[in-house]
Amino acid sequence: MLRFSELAKEAHALLNSESKEQKLSFQKSKNAIKQLFVSSEIPYKQLVLLRLGIIDDFYSTNINKSNDAIFILSDDIVNIGDDKVLKEKFMHFYNDEKCIDKDILRLFDTNRGWIFNKSAQKIKNGNKSISLISKYAYFLTDFNFPIYDSTMRKILEKFGKKVKDEDIVQYFRAVKDLCDSNKISVDELDACGWLMGKMEEALKINSSKASFIGEISAYSNFYNKAQNYFRNRF
Repeated sequence: MLRFSELAKEAHALLNSESKEQKLSFQKSKNAIKQLFVSSEIPYKQLVLLRLGIIDDFYSTNINKSNDAIFILSDDIVNIGDDKVLKEKFMHFYNDEKCIDKDILRLFDTNRGWIFNKSAQKIKNGNKSISLISKYAYFLTDFNFPIYDSTMRKILEKFGKKVKDEDIVQYFRAVKDLCDSNKISVDELDACGWLMGKMEEALKINSSKASFIGEISAYSNFYNKAQNYFRNRF
């Protein structure tokens, strides 16, 4: 019987293939963003803002729905420390279940910026940026910090790990448990979640991006395996 670890590793291998015909936006955007976390002569404060803006654009995390939020978040990251400090904090927070780092919790749990409510003609507080921050941490830690998204929450639920909305401590603990119990990396799990999400999109809508993914037999075969796995496993 197919194991989940085999499914995750297959997804990772497919998405990181050097084959020209299989090189998708996933790999191109991932490689481009990672360059901003390798080395740069740009001053740190401007670099953090640039990273956030590009990640938000590539992954559509919509931070700009909250006015000024991206600038506030950038300052909050800079105020915690440089890349080395922040990387250590993220990894300690993820790897040690006893670690409740107040800086990291505050980073995830803060509403930033403001939104104008047209119907009420009032200004209200902006949103949290949990998904964007998790993606920033994912790249900063060399793909060793989990991304927070709806597809991954669905996968966790399949394994009986129902997580409350925006409960980041419970979410990241559940992801770590899933990775550890199946002996897979965060990056392998992320690839599995991304590919499953995109294949579901391909079945629901007729966009050029979804159709392109759906036409590649290797990805269709993966999705069929994933469907069968979850159908038979639970």
